[in-house]
Amino acid sequence: MKKVVFFVCLSILSANIILVPDNYATIQLAINNASNNDTVLVNQGTFVENIIINDISISVISLNGPNNTIIDGNNNGSVINVQSENNNVLIRGFTIKNGVGELLDGSSRYGGGILSCNTALTLDSLIVINNESFAGGGVCFYEMESSTTHSIVKNCIIEDNSASEGGGIFVINQSLDIMNSLINSNGMVPYGSGGGIQALVANLNITDVSIQNNHSRFGGG
Repeated sequence: MKKVVFFVCLSILSANIILVPDNYATIQLAINNASNNDTVLVNQGTFVENIIINDISISVISLNGPNNTIIDGNNNGSVINVQSENNNVLIRGFTIKNGVGELLDGSSRYGGGILSCNTALTLDSLIVINNESFAGGGVCFYEMESSTTHSIVKNCIIEDNSASEGGGIFVINQSLDIMNSLINSNGMVPYGSGGGIQALVANLNITDVSIQNNHSRFGGG
């Protein structure tokens, strides 16, 4: 037991806290220079970036909350693109806007605001707004095959995002918990399906969530 406790303490002590913009001017530079299990703390401001998180367990957290800390994708791909297979990623306290997704099958864009592939991703206290793509206008959780990956959305506002499939959230081939969140005014008419949420081959658990004013040809909510 003493050896286990020592190992856990050593792992915590080895993790770093990286400050933006104090240590690095952009969130992407901070992530690029981070090690496994580090935390990136972001001060208030607007960051025009398209952030990529690959092959690392990391927490990216704002210091002043989503109303004061904005990541603007500038209509150039997903605002945040997470591809960290077998890793855990936390994103907390940002407004995510103006993303248009990434090409995954050569012709269609996925994850306008946030695209998560093969990653256990936790989204906490985000405002995901004014993003668009073919699938997952706000957020897309994507796996090629059925998996045990388990992601979480909590304390989030996902609204005014546009997609043919899953205007607010699109999830395929994994488990997703959505808790204490608002999914409002997402989708696309007169086409598509799942204006608020579309789940395919997925385990979906929804608790204390308001799903309202979403629209699509099939399954507005």
